[in-house]
Amino acid sequence: VFTDGGASTNIDQAMINTLMVGLNADFAAYNIVLCTDSTQFIEDAANYTHDRATDEFSLKNTYAIAPSKLINVYVVGTMTPYGYAHLPYDPNGGTNINEEIVLNQNYTSVGMHTLAHNMGHIFGLEHTFAGVSEIASCSSCYEKVRNINGSSNTTGVSTPLGGSYTSEGDKEGDWCSDTNQT
Repeated sequence: VFTDGGASTNIDQAMINTLMVGLNADFAAYNIVLCTDSTQFIEDAANYTHDRATDEFSLKNTYAIAPSKLINVYVVGTMTPYGYAHLPYDPNGGTNINEEIVLNQNYTSVGMHTLAHNMGHIFGLEHTFAGVSEIASCSSCYEKVRNINGSSNTTGVSTPLGGSYTSEGDKEGDWCSDTNQT
């Protein structure tokens, strides 16, 4: 967990424990149980503000712990994506030192499932639209999210995260009749 100006600038151990409870709940149906090894809180302003394009490999090369045995999860203060991870067959995936998860602290709230989403990538799961170039964003088959009331959100009504489904696709699964939501 990277901090910039003290522990209060990122998530704390209690939140990590809560995230692990949520992660295990997300994977319980598949008889997968994950646990923490140890948490390090690192004062590092350069990695607190993360740029995937320029910082990914230096961050992981500097801070990875036993990548052939552990899935390192880095929580940074700010970055553009919610989080990211490589697929196992990516040149930077598998047991490579770079096959780790990087999360934006602003998207680690309970119920967001950002950690579970990226853990799915570690396990080899792609987005439901992977390799489907003929599906345009916001078509009837594009991934969407549910609105605040839990119903299918095709109207642009605010979602639990505050945006419209057009800006928050890829959070729940596609809505094509041949594919179950994820």
